[in-house]
Amino acid sequence: MALHDLGRYILIGVNIIFTVCGLGIAAAGIFLLVQAEQLESDVELLQDLPITETSYVLMMLGFALAITSVIGAIGALTKQRIMLTIYLFVIFALVLVCSRLHHRHSLCR
Repeated sequence: MALHDLGRYILIGVNIIFTVCGLGIAAAGIFLLVQAEQLESDVELLQDLPITETSYVLMMLGFALAITSVIGAIGALTKQRIMLTIYLFVIFALVLVCSRLHHRHSLCR
C-alpha cells in the first residue's frame, strides 16, 4: 500500500466520521424543532429564546456538513477529480468564513 493510498483512506475515514457528526447535528435540530413547544413550557430559561430558528440553523448546518463530507468521501473513494474539487472549494470557503469571523470577533475585544 502506497502513501498515496493511505492518505486516500484517511480522507475517506475522516469524512465518514464527519458525515455521522453532521447527521447527529441535524437530528438534534429535528429533535429541538419537534420538542420546541414542550421545552418552552417546561424550562423557564428557554421561553425568550428563538428555539425554532435555532433548530432550523442546526438542521441546515448538519445537513451541509453531511453532504460535504459525503462528496469528499465519494470523491476520494472513486478518485473523481470533480467531486474532490468541489470538496476542496467548499472546505476552503468554510475556512475563509471561519477565519474572517474569528478575526472580526477578536477585533471587538
